[in-house]
Amino acid sequence: MIIIAVANRLTAVDGRTGYVRWQVDLPVGDIGNVEVLMEGGYIFASPATDRVFAFNLRTGKKLWEKTTGSFGRATMMTDGERVYVLKGTRMVAFTHRGEIIWNSEVLSGQGPLSIVVGLGGRMRYRDEPVVFPEPTQQDEPME
Repeated sequence: MIIIAVANRLTAVDGRTGYVRWQVDLPVGDIGNVEVLMEGGYIFASPATDRVFAFNLRTGKKLWEKTTGSFGRATMMTDGERVYVLKGTRMVAFTHRGEIIWNSEVLSGQGPLSIVVGLGGRMRYRDEPVVFPEPTQQDEPME
């Protein structure tokens, strides 16, 4: 499945056929900037507002909607169990079902930021994905 985020609309396209499977409008107005993360059967989407949404990948049904306490463009990542959303200087960890595990001001007092975040071999830098191989035993830090 290919997910396209344009303005406030998510569109799911079948990668094999090009068929549009579903479309859903995010109830946030015409924001124009939505970060999307796919994990398993979920799509997580966060516009430049203080909200995060989860949708069923197959059907597009909204599963939950939460607030983060911070506005701005999101950087999202997952470790397979949790979804982490960084907006501005605040990071929130969610379960896939939308329960907030923690919500923390992780970068307070930093001033203007160029943020690099990474998790388990995946990293985003200036909104571009950077992929590293998973570490092997040979890659363990030396003491």
